[in-house]
Amino acid sequence: MPSRLCIRPYTNSIAFNGSSSALVKSSPVGINTGTANVTVAAWIYLTSDVLGTVCALDTGGANTRAMIIGQQGGVYYMFSDGVTINRTITKSLFYTRIGLNQWRRIVYSTSGTNVDIWVDGVLLTSQTYTINTNALANLFIGKRTLSGSPGQLFSGYMKDIQVYNQYFTLSDAEVDYFDARHPYTPVSSFLMEEGTGTAIADQVGSNALTATSITWSTTVLPMSARNQLTNVNRLVQRNIISCVYVDTNAGILVENAASLNPTDYVALEVWAKPVPGWNLVLFDNSTSGFTDSYFLTITTDGSLSLYSTIGGVTKNIVAVGTKLSFNQWHFISATYDGSNITIMADGSIVSTLAATGTLGVNSGQLRIGQYFSSGVPNQGWVAQPRIYHRNDYTINTHRARYYYGTDDANMRATLVLDMPMAEGGGAVVNDVSGLGNNGAFARAIWNSLTPLQDRVETRNQGTGSIRLNGIDQWVDLGNTGAICASVSAFSASVWFKRDKIVNSAGYQLVAMIGDGNNSAQNHWNFQTQGPGRRLLTSVKSSTLGLRALVGLNNIPLGVWVHAVLTYDGAFLRWYYNGIQENVNTCTGAVTASTSGMFIGTGSAPIGGAFRIFGGWIQDVKYWDRALTAAEVYDLYFLNRNDAAMRTGLKGEWLLYSDALDTSGFGNHGTLVGSPTFDANEIPFKERAVLSI
Repeated sequence: MPSRLCIRPYTNSIAFNGSSSALVKSSPVGINTGTANVTVAAWIYLTSDVLGTVCALDTGGANTRAMIIGQQGGVYYMFSDGVTINRTITKSLFYTRIGLNQWRRIVYSTSGTNVDIWVDGVLLTSQTYTINTNALANLFIGKRTLSGSPGQLFSGYMKDIQVYNQYFTLSDAEVDYFDARHPYTPVSSFLMEEGTGTAIADQVGSNALTATSITWSTTVLPMSARNQLTNVNRLVQRNIISCVYVDTNAGILVENAASLNPTDYVALEVWAKPVPGWNLVLFDNSTSGFTDSYFLTITTDGSLSLYSTIGGVTKNIVAVGTKLSFNQWHFISATYDGSNITIMADGSIVSTLAATGTLGVNSGQLRIGQYFSSGVPNQGWVAQPRIYHRNDYTINTHRARYYYGTDDANMRATLVLDMPMAEGGGAVVNDVSGLGNNGAFARAIWNSLTPLQDRVETRNQGTGSIRLNGIDQWVDLGNTGAICASVSAFSASVWFKRDKIVNSAGYQLVAMIGDGNNSAQNHWNFQTQGPGRRLLTSVKSSTLGLRALVGLNNIPLGVWVHAVLTYDGAFLRWYYNGIQENVNTCTGAVTASTSGMFIGTGSAPIGGAFRIFGGWIQDVKYWDRALTAAEVYDLYFLNRNDAAMRTGLKGEWLLYSDALDTSGFGNHGTLVGSPTFDANEIPFKERAVLSI
């Protein structure tokens, strides 16, 4: 993915020299313990076209499992299938070439019957094999053993490796890559942030690695070279300020140009909002029929249809299995890469067809929102049409554009048509690709209805946040029925950024209702705990007592984090940066609190300097209902603030410049110890936000 929002704060990577570098753990605990379900995820950066090992569970014998990067970047998985007792059958699975001098997220995952390889969140293949489950293996990173000696040593950089006793699905791989999150609790996790020495810590287990002949790098890092722009308001990512409404015989006409008629490959993309019972033409460069053209439309039943002439043959694919909703914005891409025609919509591939040959060329105009023939029913809205001359517009490119508005220099270099439609009026739609493919209106109508406005109402992240010193400052919200009463369902959310370790135990209370005493009230709380400063959330149930959830990720200093806790009467769930991280069963009402609600501390016996928070906090919210996973996702990624999102909201403390409750229930807070407000600290300001 060209850009990611939930970026990890990477500052170091490890360089492997290809001759002697390796990381080793003999007899690792919990890894490969007789199970076929094993997954390894790693960031790798190849610098040499040689055979090299990413990770191996290996004794040199019948229980070997290893991911190998072959010559020219081919991805292999070596393993024993145990078909014959005391005989090793080694198989090589060759999939793709990952290229040199670029970071790639490589994942291999095995079950009892499958071997899967993922690159950058995309499944390359799934092969059926029986996997040997012999548990006697050592863990190697950067090499494997060949007859007892090191072999197939890696040349390049590695970073952030996880080992799981889990089998990955599509959603798991996408979470790992697109959201930079661990989809399960790893058996071992090697962040590789030490920056010095030969000891590589295991972030979650006891399998610390010993390094040989490595060097540390602070410059070759995943995502560091990507086009990352910062902005206080993350919603500039799609910056769509106007669109065009078309109906029968209306549209945008672009004069014929060689740049709009590539013969080898092409990629089309557009935002579109169809109308029930009508077709909606997206791109049409035909003159009569569909000969020597590309023609992309949404049909009357919501199906996407693409016609193109390739190798002198008209190809037509209709995504009959995926129907787009009417009166709703969709992001659509269609590509021909020399081997396949592919249609994508709203982050997914909806249809593909094998095809080879040259694209047909004609002398007709390019039409956007208009058929080549008159009188054909056509109606709807279109925004930001683009055409690229590139053969590497993949599902990852589509998703980066759809979710994050990614628009780096490499992407813009391949544009042959780019219409932001920012004019909002007039008879000309300007092409900003630099090729001058401007469009003229044919009775189309400007409209301010944009994709973002049509999706959800959002809010700017504000003008500041509260700064607590970790000694004697917090916010006291008092004890009110609206926020402290017993409830059968609730949700709470908070943004926070730690800047200090207050005590050796790592306890810092971010926000809570109750006093945290297991035998007393603990309506809910967010607090960091333990050496890794993971987030601990807990609830006091009337039937089960204290129920706790411990986070899987360490909470770093100096990084904004978004946490959400929900309870629906059956399950407690907590979310880290928009993604569910842990779940626990729970029943019964959440006990009422007589101790009140606090931000940055708690009441006795866990209050005082022992657990006072040091850092910044913003936008604390409390609902008397359980948010859905989709709502949590939108809350984090979009700062969603529409009426549906505010349903059940009983308390909202933005903490931009005061402690007022903006929910409408008047649960205003009292500042204790004269905390300050910092206009320079805003959660979205430090996130990688790419603007169109």
